[in-house]
Amino acid sequence: MGFAEPRWVRFSWDVEKMVDPKHVQFIVINGDRTAPTIRAQRGDIIVVQVRDGLGEDLVIVWQGVEKCKGADQPNPAGQVVTHYCLVAKQAGVFSYQAQSKLQRDAGLQGSIVVL
Repeated sequence: MGFAEPRWVRFSWDVEKMVDPKHVQFIVINGDRTAPTIRAQRGDIIVVQVRDGLGEDLVIVWQGVEKCKGADQPNPAGQVVTHYCLVAKQAGVFSYQAQSKLQRDAGLQGSIVVL
């Protein structure tokens, strides 16, 4: 009995800053203030394409999933870069977050659920 080919799970994120009526800045992904939960199955290859509309460099740190080469490189402001490539080797609940504390505090952090 052979192993199944890995499934490719793709996401496209448009990351931008917004300001609420009280002038508090926050980060949205695809227009949503709540960061998306990435759902995958064990063995999946996860690819996240990010367009950085923050006006500053963005680095996302991935916890609990194996990273492909270059997965934690900066995403230059305003460019689309598909360098977030992850392998979901084990089941569990993991996380991702911006490397920058200011970007994390503004909402760029979320969950990865691997079944």
